[in-house]
Amino acid sequence: MAKKNVKLIGMDIEQFKTLIDEKQIFVRPARLIPSSIKAGDEMALCSIFLSALRLIKEFREDVFSDLKFRKGGAHYFYVETTFLDIKDARPDGLILNVVSGEIRDAVIMEVKNKHNQIDDTQIQKYIELAKAIGVVKILTISNQYVPDPSQSPVQCKAPKGIELYHYSWTALLTLAHVLLFQNAHNIEDSDQKALMKEIVNFFESKDSGILGFSDMKRGWKEVIKQFTAGTIPKKTSPEVIEAIESWQQEEKDMALKLSQKLGEMVKLASKQDLKTRFESDYKQLSTKKQLVSKLRVNNVVSAIEVIAHFERRTVTMSVELQAPDKTIRGQIGWLKKQIDSCAMKNIEIFTKIRDYLHIQPNLKYRNEYPLTAIDGLEKAITDLKGKEINSFTISYIFHLGAKFESGKKFVEIIESMLVDFYSSIVQHLTNPPPKTPQIKKKDDQTPLEEVGSSEEETAESLLTE
Repeated sequence: MAKKNVKLIGMDIEQFKTLIDEKQIFVRPARLIPSSIKAGDEMALCSIFLSALRLIKEFREDVFSDLKFRKGGAHYFYVETTFLDIKDARPDGLILNVVSGEIRDAVIMEVKNKHNQIDDTQIQKYIELAKAIGVVKILTISNQYVPDPSQSPVQCKAPKGIELYHYSWTALLTLAHVLLFQNAHNIEDSDQKALMKEIVNFFESKDSGILGFSDMKRGWKEVIKQFTAGTIPKKTSPEVIEAIESWQQEEKDMALKLSQKLGEMVKLASKQDLKTRFESDYKQLSTKKQLVSKLRVNNVVSAIEVIAHFERRTVTMSVELQAPDKTIRGQIGWLKKQIDSCAMKNIEIFTKIRDYLHIQPNLKYRNEYPLTAIDGLEKAITDLKGKEINSFTISYIFHLGAKFESGKKFVEIIESMLVDFYSSIVQHLTNPPPKTPQIKKKDDQTPLEEVGSSEEETAESLLTE
């Protein structure tokens, strides 16, 4: 910039507009219908997204909450931003928050679509730009997945005072879908709701360049081959990195796909950053030959655990159901009633997966009881006599065989499994109600009249006090 001491934060908005007039800053206002829209045009995609934020209050507030960005005041949305003295960093988007005529907060943006990935070198330039103009937040959007918007897929580390955020396009689409449901958190204005539907339709069209996750990377198959050959793949090998990245992207895609069907956000149980999560996943992969995810849905009996076992070539989905305070026979009978209720509420899908359902009674003091099919619950009553059941794990276990190696088939099957398991089992299960605490008489409590004095002496002492 010509004035090297000029910072965006704290600048008067009129001064910002003057710098535009003086061609110190080059920007174009974001438009819902950009002047040129062609298939795969990233700038048009950015312009439409920013216009959606500008025009739809609930969508804007959801995104701003994730970015810890000010919701009050006025907001300005621009594309193709260039600062005269910093021409090698031209953000795709710029959002300004203005209160009492002063710029209080700002976000600079980089947008990619199709298979284009966020480039570390480019983001490093944006970090330098952010420091130069006094901006704290950098938002990237692409088809790359991250567990949470506060994490970034780039390897370059943001210095203190700079915050990196990231959205996958599927995550933004999911936010939009949830707002269109009839629930406590939806778009109030009917015109804005109609507008959101049109934007969703465009984002889901092939012309937008927005891609869902549909195929595990090549490393997935290579890791399976190494396990089959009896070797443990090395942590630093490209195939391990690709396999774990694919799993992390697929777990996020599962959460987002289920969110779109439920009309509320499904979250990942893990809060680890990408580096820590990679270490955790590799430990599971190398020691147990499996990868594990947990999905959290409000008001269901437990988190949904998903396990991909490389050696067995199986996928297991399970939830834990708390056992009621009853005898073993009463607990098993209570469980069977829950299963029967699931069957009645969704006969078609329950029948489809019934033979793949297994029950694991979880015993006090960690005494293990083997997995049992639904038909084997009567035998469990006899086997578990004298034991204490704390909970039941209900699992849907499916053997994929050769399809486990196929990146596309694996994604198709696991996502179909999740919807079937949730719709036929999970959504119908209920934990037993908590037992209300009762006031109890202590076993060693002695009646008042037997303690040290007679009834007459006790009455007399009370009168004389």
